[in-house]
Amino acid sequence: MWDAIRRLVQTNELELIMYALLLVLFLLESQVYSAMRLRAESLREFASNVVAILLHNLGKYVFLPPLVVFYLWLFKFRVFDFGWNTIDFLVALILVDLTYYVHHRSMHRIGLLWAIHAVHHQPRFVNLSMATRLSFFNKALTYWFYLPLALVGVPLPLLAFVGLVNGFYQAMTHSRTWRLHTVLRLIFVDSRDHHLHHSRSQDVYDRNYGGMFSVWDRLFRTRAARSVSEKFDQDFLEGRVEYGLPGESGQPGVVNNPFWANLYPVVMLGRNLRLRGLAALWRPPVDGA
Repeated sequence: MWDAIRRLVQTNELELIMYALLLVLFLLESQVYSAMRLRAESLREFASNVVAILLHNLGKYVFLPPLVVFYLWLFKFRVFDFGWNTIDFLVALILVDLTYYVHHRSMHRIGLLWAIHAVHHQPRFVNLSMATRLSFFNKALTYWFYLPLALVGVPLPLLAFVGLVNGFYQAMTHSRTWRLHTVLRLIFVDSRDHHLHHSRSQDVYDRNYGGMFSVWDRLFRTRAARSVSEKFDQDFLEGRVEYGLPGESGQPGVVNNPFWANLYPVVMLGRNLRLRGLAALWRPPVDGA
């Protein structure tokens, strides 16, 4: 089994399968939302999500090669040797998800990284169509967080596979249908946890950064307070949650234009640099900008 998975990863077939599966699941999700009489994004927002996804994948070919070269060089100095087996896969999955937590939290707290991540938070509707809506510049800075895994000994193909598994799970948390039993929710992130993270409410700002495992938010005290979570869960079930970014960043002129959606946060970073100096690069963003 592991040999077959490794071949699929190395030929990029597994990533194509993942995107195809997400498309099928999105079509099914749309039917469920329609049956539940839930609001859906406009056709323009949906089209913007699709083009943004394509731009993000185009950006991979621009920014990923030097990162791959550096990762392979660091791998020569590895401490351990991870193999293609169940135990090493699970350990790598935990390490990748912990790294993602640090990576994700940093993107919200550091102005330069927020200028890249903001694209994902712009949409006013959270579902599978925007789950992989990421910036064209996403690989330029954020994926350097994973370089220490080379020193740990995670080979690049295994990292790619674990990343796909972790990414697919995260994509599913953007769908309202990904609801887990209360016990499982103690360990794993479900849609209520992540939809809360996308909410515009100031009560939940800086909360729920976990990608796959919710334990990181509990351990590092970034999980929304129980009273806040319970109120949000009720609003979530009744469809009363508002998503997106405040101000101009969340307006249709930005959200529905995938090219401007990618550039607008960078323009806002430039404005903050003029107002706050170089500190704007590492300080938290202002008003979602």
